[in-house]
Amino acid sequence: MEFVVKMKTYNMKTNIVILYLFFTIILLGCQKNDPDDQIIGKWRWVKTIIPYGQIETNPKLTGFTKSLVFLPDETIKEFKNDTLINTTNYIIETSYAGQLRLVSSIITSNFSIEKDSLIFNEAYVDGPVIWYVKTKK
Repeated sequence: MEFVVKMKTYNMKTNIVILYLFFTIILLGCQKNDPDDQIIGKWRWVKTIIPYGQIETNPKLTGFTKSLVFLPDETIKEFKNDTLINTTNYIIETSYAGQLRLVSSIITSNFSIEKDSLIFNEAYVDGPVIWYVKTKK
């Protein structure tokens, strides 16, 4: 009888350890990267599409390049043809539905970050969808 009691204690301790590890893995696996950290860096403009009419512009069509540089101190710098044209502060807001919104004097728009792409999307109000790609440091 003593052997059975020890076996049950061992199984209970093992189950607790397994449950602890399971929940730790779940919690760590479900954490999302902070958009404030993900947005830091230099982003190169790739294209802009106005969904109403499917009008597309890009650096080749416009004859100029654009880029945005997001700094850790919540400053954004805007460049056109590698010349600094604007610097301002920005904030990132999150709606109740989880939608991210960047607010600055350069651009105020809903956005998402997908892999190496930063996508500003105002299509829900017939506005543009603007794609940037993160440049390597």
